Amino acid sequence: MSVKLSYRRNGFGKRMLQSLEEHAKVLEYKKVVLETNNDWESALNFYTSNGYQMVAEDGECMHFEKFLS
Repeated sequence: MSVKLSYRRNGFGKRMLQSLEEHAKVLEYKKVVLETNNDWESALNFYTSNGYQMVAEDGECMHFEKFLS
């Protein structure tokens, strides 16, 4: 997922992520897994600040997960 540059820093990404997590909970998923490019600093910071833990790196992408409560 991505938010158009001119709309970033307005909470849209956080709301999209929260909506994704809520839908995953409804489906009784235990965790959310995602990936982003290694060089996309803002995305790396966004995911870690929203509770995601980096679990793997493959040279091009970082892989994150978050267990749902």
